[in-house]
Amino acid sequence: MPTLPRLLRNPWTWVATFVVVASYAAAGFLLVPRLVSGGVRDYFQGHYHRTVELGAVAFNPFTLELTVEHFAVPDADGGPLIGFDRLYVNLQLVSLLRGGADFKAIALDGPHAHLVRRADGRINVLDLLPPASPAPAADAQPPRLWINELVVRSGDVSFIDQSGRTALNVTLKPITFTLDNFSTRSEGNAYALAARSTQGESLEWHGTFGLDPILQSQGSFKLEHVLAHTLDEIGRGLLPVDLAQGEFNVTGNYEFAERGKELGVKVRVAELLCTDLAIRAPGEQDSWIQVPRIAITGTTLDLAKASVVVEHVVVERPAVTAWRDRAGVVNLTRLVRAAPATSPAANPTATPASASPAWQVSVPDIEVTAADIRFEDRVAAGPARFHVAPLDVSIGGFASPAAGPLAVSVTTSVNENGQLAARGTLQLTPLNATFAIEASALGLTALQPYVAATTAMTIKSGTAGVKGTVTASAGGKFAFQGDASIDGFRTVDNALEEDFINWRSLRIAGITAKSDPLAIKIREIVAREPYARVIIGSNGRTNLSLVLKPNQPPPTVTGATVAAQKQTPEAQAAAISSPPTAAATPARGKGGRAKRSAPQPAAAAALPLEIGVVRIADGTTNFEDFSLKPNVKTGIYALAGTIRGLSGRPDARADVNIAGKIDQYAPVTITGKVNFLAAVSYTDIKMSFKNVDLGVLSPYSGKFAGYWIDKGKLSVDLSYLIENRKLTADHRIIVNQLQLGDRVDSPDATHLPVKLAIALLKDRNGVIDLDLPVTGSLDDPQFRLGPIIWKVVVNIIEKAITAPFALLGKLFGGGEEMSYIDFPAGSAALDEATRGKVASLVKALDSRPGLNVDLPQVAAPAIDSAALAEQKWRADLVARATRRLGSHAGEAGAVDRLLASPKDYRSLLEEAYKEATGHRAEIPAPEVAKGAPAPDPTTTAISWLEGQLKPRYAPAPADIDALAQARASAVQAALLEGTGIDPSRVFVIKAAPLPATNGPVRMQLALH
Repeated sequence: MPTLPRLLRNPWTWVATFVVVASYAAAGFLLVPRLVSGGVRDYFQGHYHRTVELGAVAFNPFTLELTVEHFAVPDADGGPLIGFDRLYVNLQLVSLLRGGADFKAIALDGPHAHLVRRADGRINVLDLLPPASPAPAADAQPPRLWINELVVRSGDVSFIDQSGRTALNVTLKPITFTLDNFSTRSEGNAYALAARSTQGESLEWHGTFGLDPILQSQGSFKLEHVLAHTLDEIGRGLLPVDLAQGEFNVTGNYEFAERGKELGVKVRVAELLCTDLAIRAPGEQDSWIQVPRIAITGTTLDLAKASVVVEHVVVERPAVTAWRDRAGVVNLTRLVRAAPATSPAANPTATPASASPAWQVSVPDIEVTAADIRFEDRVAAGPARFHVAPLDVSIGGFASPAAGPLAVSVTTSVNENGQLAARGTLQLTPLNATFAIEASALGLTALQPYVAATTAMTIKSGTAGVKGTVTASAGGKFAFQGDASIDGFRTVDNALEEDFINWRSLRIAGITAKSDPLAIKIREIVAREPYARVIIGSNGRTNLSLVLKPNQPPPTVTGATVAAQKQTPEAQAAAISSPPTAAATPARGKGGRAKRSAPQPAAAAALPLEIGVVRIADGTTNFEDFSLKPNVKTGIYALAGTIRGLSGRPDARADVNIAGKIDQYAPVTITGKVNFLAAVSYTDIKMSFKNVDLGVLSPYSGKFAGYWIDKGKLSVDLSYLIENRKLTADHRIIVNQLQLGDRVDSPDATHLPVKLAIALLKDRNGVIDLDLPVTGSLDDPQFRLGPIIWKVVVNIIEKAITAPFALLGKLFGGGEEMSYIDFPAGSAALDEATRGKVASLVKALDSRPGLNVDLPQVAAPAIDSAALAEQKWRADLVARATRRLGSHAGEAGAVDRLLASPKDYRSLLEEAYKEATGHRAEIPAPEVAKGAPAPDPTTTAISWLEGQLKPRYAPAPADIDALAQARASAVQAALLEGTGIDPSRVFVIKAAPLPATNGPVRMQLALH
């Protein structure tokens, strides 16, 4: 046998070697690529009837390196299924000696797979599984395989579910990982895989797999340091939110088996840990939700049973930043992406969702610890800010479908100091919830932006609390039982920067409320140290109008309200001087039946609210008017009492018993029965204000009456009865010892004689007592109680001033006729009727010590002169007759018989004529018509003598003045003699002569 050196020296050896090597090289470089390319195409065409795409194939027989460019296998419908851009395989020669495949390196660039779950539930890639082969022997060993390095770069996988189970259409890319030292061992088809990304993310995967007779695998996995950014990239379009930051660690095991059309997957995740998670909305730079740690333990997913069980979920210290914008949209709604729309028509072969088993999810233990939630409501002015932290929430027994009600517990702080706790059960379908809630020290200042949106009021302090049980059920029904409170409440009106409504504490006990049917019952409300302030600013507007209706002009009203300050009493009277309708006529007025100005309103439904008792303790109300100089300041103090039996039922009657003090010394009482919640149905209330110091109202009297008030007390008794919307009201006003002070130069002051009105209304004890009854219908739109009362007062004052004697005559007798004294012409005598009239006036002056009376010296020269002349003429004749009769003049009727005798009467006239002229009367003969009888000469003489003598008896002006003085003196004497009337109150004054009349001479008295 030739030795090796000899063979090497043999040229044929080199030739043979060259031929072998050349043949091997030719086969490797040329034949193998052809065989691989053709074999692959034939295999897929023969077994799957699919034409594959295959690019350049290169093989190096010396280094056993195989390179395949662009490989793609189509799906059954011609679409893409699987493929890659480039495959590099480096098989080691040692594989020939070890009886298995040892790969130094495998590199796969751009692998891609288009996975589809078809309508029948089968995944398309399973079409490429090789045909079933005879079962291997029990002791058959898997082929030995070792891969030193496996690299996959720039891969992508897409998955579409056409089965109708989900609306899934996902693409994952890029996929890059490395695998080192992968091997199958002789003891079974176990494998071990370790992978690490360039970001430090790692995967450890251990398990076994099998392909015959079914595809199956089981094993364990561990993912560490998986970045949220990575999941966000590969899950884009699948995840509902953007994961801006975070890291995930997952450990678990699984079982997988494909049995025909059934896919069995069981996954047990021992722990899923997420740290430093940050979630943001698409396009946002800031993260709105940040969670330092989420731990999900004991998760079991069973695909065949369609169930997920999570033993425990803990969310630690989540921080949420939320707000509601001016459009009313909460920013957190932008975190969730809208699910892609699906339509059954797009896939007519899809299996209905109802054919798939419903998923069962169970999470029996969920905890959220130390959450921090910051919320801004930017709709209201402000905005309103709420800080809820730390928030602890536990939810027990969650399952879908529900296996029972959830056990829920919530505890938190609100805006640092407030505390809130809720514990109870919640059933979602159908809704049924019962919670015990308790809240305390909830700051009300956080609600200021909402208050500022509708009022001009600022909440300076106040805390609220509630304790009770809340229930809710399907259909929006809810109920509450418990107590509530508001403590330390203080508000300020923004315009005047003064306290508005305050109280020390407000307790609402025994609340029972429900929504269906709506009903609210409260056992007791206790208000301690309530305070309200009514202010009229320097501009004349009240704080009520400024605070409660900040964007509206102040209301124009009449009576004792703010806007009335801008009107003089005359203007107020004119504003309400039109004749009132029958529904608004004072009780003393007259008038026919008025037409109803408005239809009777339909009966309102009863307000479903009942309050057992309202208690008020140590309340205060202040009133200040800064529109006047000096300012008006008064108030009601020590206000206390109860209101029992409040109800919205029309037939309800609440007992009112409230007392207080005006300026701490004037008692105030309010008693009666009223339905505050349906007051137009029934009210019977009485209010009494005693001994109110009128000095506090001096600025008003100065402005409107033109005088300060030096002193005086006011007492008011008010009574209101409303039955079936008909009002009967009585107002008794008593003013005691009212004294006006200095005159005030006010442009708003009335021009009426205020002092006269007071003197007329004030009795001898210094008391003004007014009774002002009012009746009316609340259905009359023109009926306003304040203006009507004011009108009655104005009418009394005007009547007192314009017809003072009518007022006095009604009170003391004598009527309107007390205002004048009638004298016969030429006389100053008072007859009995006149003396009775003067007696009534004496009573009036005695009862009204503030009144003075003027007695004018009246005379009517035209009629008084004639009367006086006649009196002188008669007196002269009587004197002459008396002298002629001598001693017989004293006989009864002697003088009258003498004067009645024509002969004697003529003789007396002739005597008077001779004394007046100094010679005898020469009486001319009368003219007699022809044929007429001759007149009686005595009668003719008497007529001529009277014509000559009577003009000589006309009175002088002094006689007229004396008559006027006598008349005034006669009345003055009747008023003063024996009456006790102070003479300084009776004034005799000059008067102009009166015109001629057919009646008596009238002395018109005047009061002042």
